[in-house]
Amino acid sequence: DPTVAAFISRLQTLVTVFLGVLFLKERFRAVEAFGGLIMVGGVVVIRISFDVTLSYWFWIMVASGVLFGVTEIFAKQSVRNLHPIPLNFVRNSIIAVFFVVWVLLKNQSLFELGSVWPQVIAIGIGGPLFSRLCFLYAMRHIDVSKAVLVNQMQPVFVALIAFTTLGMIPSLREWIGGVLILAGCVALIGGRKNQA
Repeated sequence: DPTVAAFISRLQTLVTVFLGVLFLKERFRAVEAFGGLIMVGGVVVIRISFDVTLSYWFWIMVASGVLFGVTEIFAKQSVRNLHPIPLNFVRNSIIAVFFVVWVLLKNQSLFELGSVWPQVIAIGIGGPLFSRLCFLYAMRHIDVSKAVLVNQMQPVFVALIAFTTLGMIPSLREWIGGVLILAGCVALIGGRKNQA
């Protein structure tokens, strides 16, 4: 179930916030903490499914969330000393080399994508290139724990894009979760603004 996978992968946010507070000594004002909790509540409302079995793939998703959270701490430390553009370039280059070696070892071809090449190019440009670059710029200027919480607005944008491009209408539960995420984001950002 992709809903369960998406919810479990949000563990990355909790891991990142916890590690940011523990190792980077980041702190939350009361209004920021409240906003963060509202945002997490919104994600839970959108993504929760009570039909979770503790399968091998469940633990793979947990590992993914934990590894991503740990990675964000390293990214925050790196972006303090290195501009986001070369950092993102090196990151993507390492990923590209790894996958070329993987494809070659598996005796596969990179050119068997047929008619999905435009979507694959869009995924590469939109995800690892631009969205990650924007995230690294944000982390350069705000705490990583707050950046990952604001990043939880993603389901709201996915719902809007799915509606406008695919005609998919979010359920009442998804609308409620989206409103909670936006309200939490406003509280989080507003709390930070008042701190400045």
